[in-house]
Amino acid sequence: MRLADPAASTDRHEVVAAIESDLSAEGIAVSPDGRLVATVNMRGTALPPQSARFQREASISLMRLDPATGGIAKIADYPFEGSLPEGGTFDRTGDHFLATVFQGHDGAGPEAGAGLEMFRVVKGDRPALERIGRIPLPHGAHHVDLAG
Repeated sequence: MRLADPAASTDRHEVVAAIESDLSAEGIAVSPDGRLVATVNMRGTALPPQSARFQREASISLMRLDPATGGIAKIADYPFEGSLPEGGTFDRTGDHFLATVFQGHDGAGPEAGAGLEMFRVVKGDRPALERIGRIPLPHGAHHVDLAG
């Protein structure tokens, strides 16, 4: 979105580009340098396991943003186990991405329960996410923000 100039009465907000994330995107974050965008996607994790649409894995969609033009291109989807992830953020350096995981699935161990899913951000010509692991948290994490 290109936001209108509030001082100009004739300007309007404008859609510059659109792109599809993975299913059921809940949270969105922009890297500190403005070049990467990530969505946190629930996919079919909230559905009962007996549903044909159930999915055990949620995902992060990583996209490259051109700050000058507003153009955006999808890089990849990065699946991880967990149910109902909603929030995500880049750290202040843009070297890491964290996503909340509301809860794990029945029988999931501590590495797949509620918590913060952590990724290393690979920068350069081929940006990517590399999973680091999960910080366990009590059931119910929705959003994360890093300060400092």
